[in-house]
Amino acid sequence: DPENNFFPSAGNILYTKEPTGPGVRVDSGIYTGFTVPMEYDPILSKLIVHAETRDDAIMKMVAALKEYPILGIKTLIPILIDIVSSKPFHKGETYTDFIETHFDGWAPKTGGEDVAFATYLVDEILNKNRSKKGKGNLDANILSPWETLGNWRML
Repeated sequence: DPENNFFPSAGNILYTKEPTGPGVRVDSGIYTGFTVPMEYDPILSKLIVHAETRDDAIMKMVAALKEYPILGIKTLIPILIDIVSSKPFHKGETYTDFIETHFDGWAPKTGGEDVAFATYLVDEILNKNRSKKGKGNLDANILSPWETLGNWRML
């Protein structure tokens, strides 16, 4: 929670949808319905982008961050968008005191919550329609990341 001295934000993830596309990769251990406990590794997800130039990678990162709704807990996404979009970051002027120097007293811009909530509602409606066609209960269809790895098993 960047508004609370970057303390972790525990709670239930009501909805999340990872960004996709060429040069975009997400390493994540969260999913819709996952409960983030108080005692967790604060890195729930890594978003990685690749592009030919730094400017292209920055543009791709900002776009991917804007396409990454996570509802139910506080995340770094709003401040990361501002950091990656900042002129000092574009110039490569990042140091250990970067946040204190350029983002002391930072507060999120309002308005993004509406888009994230609308995305959540549309996804819920579409999933409920799919469930009515024979897929069963939506909660029963939520898989952990370990269940989606394909031909993998624990020994």
